[in-house]
Amino acid sequence: MEHRLADRVRSANPAPDPDGLMTASERIELFAEIERHAGLSEASTTVEVRRRPPTRWTRALAAGAAIVIALLIAGIIGLSQGDPDVAPPPITYPAPGESDSPTDIVNAFYARWNERDVAGALAYLHPEALNAARGEVGSVEWWENYLSYSVAAFGGDWRWVVRDCTEPTPSALSCLLTIENEPLADAVLIPAVPKQWTIRDGLIVRAPVLFDLTLAEAAVDRYAREQDPDGHARVCSTEGRELLGELVVYDGPCGEFIAPYRLAYARELLTPES
Repeated sequence: MEHRLADRVRSANPAPDPDGLMTASERIELFAEIERHAGLSEASTTVEVRRRPPTRWTRALAAGAAIVIALLIAGIIGLSQGDPDVAPPPITYPAPGESDSPTDIVNAFYARWNERDVAGALAYLHPEALNAARGEVGSVEWWENYLSYSVAAFGGDWRWVVRDCTEPTPSALSCLLTIENEPLADAVLIPAVPKQWTIRDGLIVRAPVLFDLTLAEAAVDRYAREQDPDGHARVCSTEGRELLGELVVYDGPCGEFIAPYRLAYARELLTPES
């Protein structure tokens, strides 16, 4: 067979004698026979791959790899979610006067206030600090009284929230300010409002107050005075500072006296009228 095929291939090559050449149809027939003989046709190119059955060793390797992958996935998920039993690391703030960032300074002031640390919060106020609630009249003394009052009088797990801040100038900060989880503020629906702070020498020289909250506090003062005029006169006397037309002493002792009336007033605001 091979000799006959080779003879036919030689006769298919060009030769000096034109009469000895194959015709076109004879060449096509020859090429088809070569393909069949060499096993190059489509029918002969299909290869069946036979797999060896898995051994105990390969099965063990596969199981071990699956366990490792599962542990890695569990570790990644655990890292992304965090351990609920592990407290997050504490947030550190710059010491008073040691930062040029208005955002860091203001956040530190309210962080100390939220911790009920009056002295720590006051340390972030400039000696010439002004009270924005009374225009250009104010002092650190006013803030000391008000911080002490708030720590004593505010109810619930209250906290100031400062967010969405921008620094229009190196000495100014503009943020949304609100108080959360405080019964009176929740009762009168204190919104988050844009406020401004001014910074000088790394300290706050001008800080805002929430006017809606001070209005509500003035109403609470009237309410407490009606309920216990003698007690009010004793600890929240008229020797206090005038704020919004009401004679109120915003300090710690007055805050302790006001606290139960503040909570009762907030509950009355939330009670539907019959």
